[in-house]
Amino acid sequence: PSSQSRQFGNSKKKRKATELLQSMQTSRIDSERFALLVDGDCHGQSQIEAALQVLRTRGVVVHCSLFAAPPLRERPKFTEFLKRESIELEEVPRKIGGSKGPNDIAIACKATELSALNKADCIALLVSDVDFVLVAKSAMKLGKRVVALLPGTRNKHMSTEFTHAGAEVVQMEYGSARPKKIAVLNGDGTGNIQDPPIDDDIDEHDDLTEGISLLKRLNYMQHDSDPVEAAAAKFFFMNDLCPLTVWPSVYPIAALMDLARHKGHVSWNMYEQQLAYALPDSHIPSKSLASLAEFGTARCKSIADGGGPFILKDSGTLPEELLAKLGYLDDELNTDFEEAMYVFGTRTRNKREFVQFGYPYSDCIATRRDFFGKLAVSSKVRGSWQLAPNDTSIRNHLCAHGYLTTADDPKADVHDAMLDFAKKHDLVKMKTYHGRLVQLFQHHDQHNPRKRR
Repeated sequence: PSSQSRQFGNSKKKRKATELLQSMQTSRIDSERFALLVDGDCHGQSQIEAALQVLRTRGVVVHCSLFAAPPLRERPKFTEFLKRESIELEEVPRKIGGSKGPNDIAIACKATELSALNKADCIALLVSDVDFVLVAKSAMKLGKRVVALLPGTRNKHMSTEFTHAGAEVVQMEYGSARPKKIAVLNGDGTGNIQDPPIDDDIDEHDDLTEGISLLKRLNYMQHDSDPVEAAAAKFFFMNDLCPLTVWPSVYPIAALMDLARHKGHVSWNMYEQQLAYALPDSHIPSKSLASLAEFGTARCKSIADGGGPFILKDSGTLPEELLAKLGYLDDELNTDFEEAMYVFGTRTRNKREFVQFGYPYSDCIATRRDFFGKLAVSSKVRGSWQLAPNDTSIRNHLCAHGYLTTADDPKADVHDAMLDFAKKHDLVKMKTYHGRLVQLFQHHDQHNPRKRR
């Protein structure tokens, strides 16, 4: 072919390429723009990749932020993944006691910023906490659509809450990342953590109407919004149907729905609000390779740290019994009930429950004790109480500053060391071991410029 014909052919190919590029650009402009916000305390690379894949089939991901603790930068492979996908790492300092609460505020602020600047049409949330429903509501008030990306289909309650708030819920399958342990409630009210059955093929239910209807008829639930899992645990216990796997939530839901459909007509025992159900949780996610290898997910590790579910019968000493089971009261260094209640209320998860249900902080201890006892047996609480604080970081802090010989010193020595620290820094004298722990946590945060105020 001649030079002229080759030039003509090349020109024709260029025009086609230009038209295709313009078509693709137009398609991208017309596509929905997504801003993905990820709670890095609970979600890793495989889940983020699955979320991005879902969103890219629907439109264009114009922004992605991962909210996590600063040490995340020390993982080079993961850092390379963030760079490759243009994901912004938003470092959220942890309090010395450790909690995932700080991410809630950071993600809420980012969602508000993106909504106000009109940088996206839709805010996508990759989270595992029902408290982010508030973030969704705030974004929708600013005129943005919200999509909640929920890994797996094992949290019906969170799915329902996001749906009721007006957000779209997308259940994601992202590979083999799933809990490797289950929490089981026994017939005597005790519980434990076990390996799941080999034939772990559980039917998952989207419509819980029959189960909820049964629980409401028998007074285990008052409203549709009450936590189904906690109500189911009380129902199975009251009717001698345990052991019951209460976590992951797909298990009690499946057991309830099977019973409601096949034995709903049986004369079951009514609930008279006489039981306190608890599924203790450290609420301190760990995503180390060793932890994920043993437990599968950070959430599973947190549940396993709690030791398993339990049920307590209502009595005149229920508040003390519950605090003792959760590690806040004992016969040695934590004998003061009022201070134990104070420490319990400082824990992130417990504090949220108190605020939500109107805990009377300013009233006398007798009133607060009575309120706590009634709240513990209420059908409105899910029983996911946070355990007493861990002392590892405080031990290390005291050792580093010469108050302890080693971080493994006996607890009594740590107790005395915390008292010496409090005296030196003119802190109010606390009576108990946990009270002094919380006092040192708070002192550290107040004098650490990296902590958020």
